[in-house]
Amino acid sequence: MVIRAYRGVLLAASLVLMAMVSFAQEADSVQQPEAGGNAQTKTVEVSRAFAPSIGDAERIHYLPSIDDTLRAPMAFEYTLSPRPMLQGYAMRELPPARMSKEPLRPISPFFIKLGYGNYTSPLAQVYISGGRRERLGYAISLDHNSSFGEVTLAGGESVKAPESLTGVGVHATGVFKTFAVRGQATYAHDYSAFYGRRDTLHQAYNTLWGSTTSAHRYGIALDAYSTYLDSSHFNYAGRFAIDRYSDDRQMSQTHVHASVKGHVYMHSECFGGEIRLNHYGKDMNSQEAPNTQFSLAPWAKLFGDRWRVIVGCEALLDANRGTTGIFLYPRAHFSYDIVRHYLIPYVEADGGVETADYSTLRRENPWAAPGQLAWNASRKMQVRGGVKGNFTPRATFDFFVAYALVDSMHFWVNNRLTVPVTLLTRDTIYGSDFGLVYDNVERVHARGEIAYGVSERFDCGIEVDYWHYKLRKVSHAWHRPSYRAVMRIDYNLRRKVFAGLYLYLEGGQVARGLNGDPIDLGVNYDLNLNVRYRFTKSFSAFAEVRNLLAARHDTYYLYPQRRFQGYLGIVMHF
Repeated sequence: MVIRAYRGVLLAASLVLMAMVSFAQEADSVQQPEAGGNAQTKTVEVSRAFAPSIGDAERIHYLPSIDDTLRAPMAFEYTLSPRPMLQGYAMRELPPARMSKEPLRPISPFFIKLGYGNYTSPLAQVYISGGRRERLGYAISLDHNSSFGEVTLAGGESVKAPESLTGVGVHATGVFKTFAVRGQATYAHDYSAFYGRRDTLHQAYNTLWGSTTSAHRYGIALDAYSTYLDSSHFNYAGRFAIDRYSDDRQMSQTHVHASVKGHVYMHSECFGGEIRLNHYGKDMNSQEAPNTQFSLAPWAKLFGDRWRVIVGCEALLDANRGTTGIFLYPRAHFSYDIVRHYLIPYVEADGGVETADYSTLRRENPWAAPGQLAWNASRKMQVRGGVKGNFTPRATFDFFVAYALVDSMHFWVNNRLTVPVTLLTRDTIYGSDFGLVYDNVERVHARGEIAYGVSERFDCGIEVDYWHYKLRKVSHAWHRPSYRAVMRIDYNLRRKVFAGLYLYLEGGQVARGLNGDPIDLGVNYDLNLNVRYRFTKSFSAFAEVRNLLAARHDTYYLYPQRRFQGYLGIVMHF
């Protein structure tokens, strides 16, 4: 009872004391006498919270380092206890995928094309094949194209200009486990006439005019090559061929060719080479002119993910008409894929011999002088730089510029005849054949090519070439063009109508006049059109027009081409 009485007294005293203290604080904070002695009320308002700041502070640009060299290595041990993993679901075995062959379009083993055009121009093509076979394939081909009409010369004279080309070939291929063999036998017959002339008053002295040449070409060839699909084996290829040329002017030539080449990969390097032997036995009016060439060409190729380098050389021995020479030509290539498959610059260097055998000369110029012999041209060095790639997945391009040093390059010129005018005077006229002049030249060749395959139905392309010759002795590059352009467009409408348009432009050619002055041959613009309509799967009709613009141009001086030549015919395949 006494304790409870004291508790009440203590509680009442505490409450009185707290009230007195709070009253004193309130009076001190509200009423303050000023210096003049008058008591006024002053109100203080806080505008913003207290914001502390630090002045005269500097930043330390480095962190403290520990100079203690004592290091405590961390070492721990663990053990692996193998145990089977318990899976809460059953594994399902995946069935093997079934591979199916891509569908192949059917091949027609028989193809026949027959047509006829103005200028008395029959046309025939026949192909027979064994179809698709796994081990053995064969084919037989026959081609014939001829014209027997007249052409108009520069003086307005119409003359007969017969020409004919017929070819027959038999081809066979056998595929074995690790190699394949391919053989062929060919025969070709070409017929042409010397119909070009300028002078008719002295016709008796131009004995070749109006005469014809009938030439036969026979050939057999055998090729053998490896068929390894991987790069760990040595891959090889060999060829043996014999060609025979003869004509009714007692000119003949036999060409024997043998070569073997191979390569092998070693990691990211590839090493290879080629050995070639060519022999030309020429018999020109019982005058022999043999030419033998033997060459050895080793090379090495290095490549990476985006670049490729090829380095090599060719050592060649050329024995031609009693003169023997040894030549060494470079082989080099460098390319780098800057943008994969879209932009690939490259630089190349090479060289070689351009063989001028009689059969090749007759293909180049059918009106070459009978028995014309030629020296081989030596392309001592050719440097080529360019860029190739793709604009889009459907558009490809290739541009390059090449510089070459060529010795003994030949140029075609009209042969000249000296005829008597009176007993004391003589005159010079054009002959109907062509001869050769030679010179050492520096040649610049620029070429650009673009191909654009819009779709399976539409395809187009353009090719442009430009040549510039720096000569030493000859005044002009006779009968060689300065520029050439070829443009093509192919289109098929629902595989029912097939059409093709081709434009051929060539210019810059000059011929040697009687006094040596150049004669400009003008620009050759040749527009060709072909259309084929497919009635059934095995029968079609076609129409072809050559030189649609009827342009007059001399292939060689005094030898104009035919103007507006059209064909109509049929095509069968079954």
